[in-house]
Amino acid sequence: MNNHQYQALRTKLELAQDKAGASSAAVEEFLLDLLSYETDCLEGCVRASAAISAAIDDANLDLELHAASQDEHGTQPPIVIGWLGPRTTSPRILLCAHVDTSPAGDGWHYNCRGERQNDYIFGRGAAVSKSDIAVFIHALKAARDALGTMPHSSAAVAITCDEGSGGDKGAAYLIGSLKMRPDLVVAAGFTEAITIAHNGCIQLVLRLTGTSCHQSQVPPRRDTLRLAAQICAHLYNYADELSLVQSSIPGLSHPTLNVTRISGGTVFGMAPSTAEIWIDRRVLPDEDIEVAQRELLSTIESASHSSDVTIEIDIVRIAKPMRPSEGIALIADVLRDEAYNAFGRRMETQGTTLYTDARWFSNANIPTVMYGAGEADVAASGANGIDERVPKAFLREATVVLARTLTRLLSDSE
Repeated sequence: MNNHQYQALRTKLELAQDKAGASSAAVEEFLLDLLSYETDCLEGCVRASAAISAAIDDANLDLELHAASQDEHGTQPPIVIGWLGPRTTSPRILLCAHVDTSPAGDGWHYNCRGERQNDYIFGRGAAVSKSDIAVFIHALKAARDALGTMPHSSAAVAITCDEGSGGDKGAAYLIGSLKMRPDLVVAAGFTEAITIAHNGCIQLVLRLTGTSCHQSQVPPRRDTLRLAAQICAHLYNYADELSLVQSSIPGLSHPTLNVTRISGGTVFGMAPSTAEIWIDRRVLPDEDIEVAQRELLSTIESASHSSDVTIEIDIVRIAKPMRPSEGIALIADVLRDEAYNAFGRRMETQGTTLYTDARWFSNANIPTVMYGAGEADVAASGANGIDERVPKAFLREATVVLARTLTRLLSDSE
């Protein structure tokens, strides 16, 4: 790059930062609007997608809407894409976030449908990942304004509606049905660090069937809840063994295994015939998920070999970990440089215990990182818990960093 080109790029980056910084109020207002939609159901996601479509249109990006539909495979939730540059299956960079959330639940001290309080914005989805939607769209708009002319390469923002149910009809749909193969992907993430890996999961439901009779008459080998207790004890012994396995990736410690639900029984005096156990095993990027599955099933089998209670195992979800993908150094380095140039922040790379849509791109050998407006301390952010929040300062910072990153990458491709 000669001096003239360098000065031209520097001017564009400064303009991108100014445009992104000036959009802070608009980012907050758009986020509050998104938080007002209850997106733990398809109907809410459809309404929120209409608001996202309007925001993309207002940003003068090319709107591509895949509306909710029905086919032989069931319901396809909506996908909204905003384009800067020509539509293509191989954009220079794709920003991907999801609007679906878990239910708000009880116990909130703030309005779960959006409230601005001091330095934070609260609401279900504030951290995961409605904040990223607002940031991504406004960052792309700021880059568009800074570039001045339409870039030769394309950038896109894609908003899906099914990360919570596995991503098969969201991120996987982009890769599979829409044949998208971006050069680089930035998925929803955190402002303080660049996430390059995350855990996978194996989620099972065990359905136990024994004998229903008076509790004083139930044969021990047909006692459903006796077996349920034995299985849980074996699982937690196994979980203690897993705690000794250490990850090679900063931010990840060891695999985890938890029983997240036990149900069964009716009243005193009656031994129930059925019970359910829900199991969630998180798998490190260092682990082989097939080996982890075999070990988990073996643990269940060893706990039940002396019982005549029947066990039906329903594998609800197997999600591969996100592993550091080849080629991520480029996007990680640009994000790191622009965070330092704009805010003096020195970002490191890390892993996270969450499993996300980012894994779909990473496992398709597309260089993928996670970066956005969330707090790296997931517990403090309240993600999927009560009083979920995002710092207003992180909304601004992430918008600026991404606007500069997009501007730089699209300028480099000219």
